[in-house]
Amino acid sequence: MACSGFASGDYPLVIRDASGGSYSSPMFWDWTDERGKVFPGYNSLSAAPSTGYARFDFRLGATTKVKFWVLVDVPSTSSDSLWVRVDQGTWIKWDNIVPVGNYDWADVRDSNASNAVVQPTLSAGSHTLEFAYREEGIGFHRILVESNLSTEPPSGVYD
Repeated sequence: MACSGFASGDYPLVIRDASGGSYSSPMFWDWTDERGKVFPGYNSLSAAPSTGYARFDFRLGATTKVKFWVLVDVPSTSSDSLWVRVDQGTWIKWDNIVPVGNYDWADVRDSNASNAVVQPTLSAGSHTLEFAYREEGIGFHRILVESNLSTEPPSGVYD
């Protein structure tokens, strides 16, 4: 897939439409507004829930330090967070996702580590990126796994 919006020929390593993930209730893919989300009334603020995940599998051809960009729909400050983990690791609280009120790209950050950008070094081979609900209302549409670690968000939606 050809991609635009990256300087100097830098392209995402992996592009995933969130409809291609595997979902467990109460998280689901809503075909009506084309976003992954959680059923109303589900919130899990203090710890990741025991069920209710969206899982995305991807492969890397070489050991690479990556960051994750997610095309999010954040309706308000009371619906602006998710739990995230890589390769069955520790759940990361991703809170205060910006931009609130917009449909735009945000890089995954660890709210418990001074809002640091999550940039793991992953080996060649298969990996998973999982999201669990934290607050109802937030939605996500696309996921990019990127080796360009700059702070510039991608542009476009990669349809």
